[in-house]
Amino acid sequence: MAVTSSNQQNRAAFFKLAGRVLAVDGSVLRQVVTVPSITGVPRSSENLLGLFSTGGSILPLLNLHPMLGLSQLTNRHTDLAVLLEVEGESLALSIDEILGFFPYERTGGLLTDDLQGFADMEVKGENTQGVLLDANKLAKTFTANLAVL
Repeated sequence: MAVTSSNQQNRAAFFKLAGRVLAVDGSVLRQVVTVPSITGVPRSSENLLGLFSTGGSILPLLNLHPMLGLSQLTNRHTDLAVLLEVEGESLALSIDEILGFFPYERTGGLLTDDLQGFADMEVKGENTQGVLLDANKLAKTFTANLAVL
């Protein structure tokens, strides 16, 4: 999580996935993109939907449903992704809907669901409240899963 001075606010991208409001810190967010098509990867884990091209790069598209213990209504991915850069690694999270990029603050509430250990804290932004994900842990777990393939 980014450390800020008293006159600077943390910002996060808030989005929906499986009916839940989630967020990622703005310090790791690169952009939100549409994903017109993906290429499947044989024998990949359920956490990888496939690969897609954006801005001249090929990126992995993560399926957060199994990683976070969320139900998935269909086997289809949506056409939206949040692109992150975490410790020099680029990856994309498949999402259902983007809600916005807002300043946020900790709510002070206890996490009722730690989302398989990937939840960092409850946060609130402009007219929305959700769970800030630990992007470093997501990236490390996904990278470790790829190494096993």
